[in-house]
Amino acid sequence: MIKGKRGISGVVVAILIVLIAVIAVSIFWIALRPAIERTTDQISKSEECLSLNLKIDSMDAINNEVKVSRDAGQASLESLKIIVDGTEASGSPFTNFPQELETLTYSVSLNSGDEVNIAGVLEEGVVCSISDTEIVS
Repeated sequence: MIKGKRGISGVVVAILIVLIAVIAVSIFWIALRPAIERTTDQISKSEECLSLNLKIDSMDAINNEVKVSRDAGQASLESLKIIVDGTEASGSPFTNFPQELETLTYSVSLNSGDEVNIAGVLEEGVVCSISDTEIVS
């Protein structure tokens, strides 16, 4: 045997392995954290859209009116989009929108047979999918 040469002790090896593992997990976390946070924000906004509960109560092609109501829900609405036959109605998005358990009437140019859609716009400009669709009779 060679005298004076000593190997690395078991304790030092264990500490080095733990240190390498901690560094690897830290690098992994730093790389994945932004993606996880983005996904969490998207899920939060989708949940808010689902709780919006907007619906078209009635439409009047003669008086060019659409009545929109909102049921209970905690979404933070910024504006309301009314889309007639694929085109945003004049004045849309409307910044006066129904609060919880409220109904408002909007002046919108309508013709018999038009398809009317409504969609909420949340704070930060997130546009929710169409909440309700009706055909003008």
